Amino acid sequence: MNDYLKNKFKVWWLGSCYIFLTSGFLTTLYIYFVKRNIDIKEILLAEFFGAVTVSLIIFYKRKWHTHHTFWLAFSLMAIALLILFLPLPIKYLLILYTAVAYSGTILFFVPFNVLFFKEGNKSKNLQHITFYWAIMIIGGIVGPLVGGYLLASVNLIYFVLVSFLILLFVVCLVKYLPVEIYLVEKKKLFSTLKGFRTITILDGALHKVNTITIVILSLQFITNAFSFGKFLSLVSLVALVFSWQTAKISDRLNQRMFFLWPLCMVTGLVTFSLYFATSFYLFVALALVLKALTIMLEPMRSNILQDKADKNNPLTWISRELFLNSGRSVLWLTAFVLWYFNWQSLLFIIMGSLYLIFPILVRYKNVYVAKSIIPAIN
Repeated sequence: MNDYLKNKFKVWWLGSCYIFLTSGFLTTLYIYFVKRNIDIKEILLAEFFGAVTVSLIIFYKRKWHTHHTFWLAFSLMAIALLILFLPLPIKYLLILYTAVAYSGTILFFVPFNVLFFKEGNKSKNLQHITFYWAIMIIGGIVGPLVGGYLLASVNLIYFVLVSFLILLFVVCLVKYLPVEIYLVEKKKLFSTLKGFRTITILDGALHKVNTITIVILSLQFITNAFSFGKFLSLVSLVALVFSWQTAKISDRLNQRMFFLWPLCMVTGLVTFSLYFATSFYLFVALALVLKALTIMLEPMRSNILQDKADKNNPLTWISRELFLNSGRSVLWLTAFVLWYFNWQSLLFIIMGSLYLIFPILVRYKNVYVAKSIIPAIN
């Protein structure tokens, strides 16, 4: 049976379980902290510490063993859940929990990305990475419903026990994945993505624009764990509808810029407009539109390394996580400072502008050469 599973096991099966756990059990804990008088600026500061912590781990880690890294990631998630029971002020618990949980969730992606993108078909790069995002969407539909319901219905200790059972199951799946070891030189960590570093930093910041505008901002309107879970599930369900067809068309036309320009401009405008969402229903409507747009856009942004870099080189994905988290750290810190001084309008202008800057940067770097799409359409 073990040999059969090793031959048939797909790395995305592990990814699906991981997303179910993180979206359903780690993300819904935002509500746990909000109900204990934690406000948005404190969450933003905690996320900043989380991004810095994992950046330092990636920077100093010289040896990556696939199984060991997965186990480390899941161990950090378990430790993060145990931190919730420490007799400390809630603000310190939030920072400790976020730093450890954030590190666990991000470290998972280094070996996962290396193994996942080895299986890709060069002619269908965007469809492959859209499937990558679809894994997260499907986990994001089911996970928050289950986690939100549990958090609203049972004591925290039972919620954590269920989380541990899921973690134990996921840990058992790791043995069916291949064992690979990657050695990292500090110089190559920075040089591997030469020509794509600025783009990757900006992409990292854009990853968290969605978290701020949809997940964290929703905490101003939602205070019940199950309602929060239902909202996150609805957002993921809408996202699932929009992603696949765009990827197929873009791969067929081989024209990334043709889609990047309009999607980035519209997404930037919708991001900025969320600042004016003073009612819950207007917020939900704009959040659903934003998620639909970003789920079409995120695979295109992430696909640049698949199209142009050496996706079979493990250093590509290790270096990518370092630069992504550099961008995330800058955005989290910027968001905290602006929120602290009640300059939310400037924050939304900056986040919307990042979407407008991205295609300009891609064009400036000559990542994709503009060609006529008429022959491809015919």
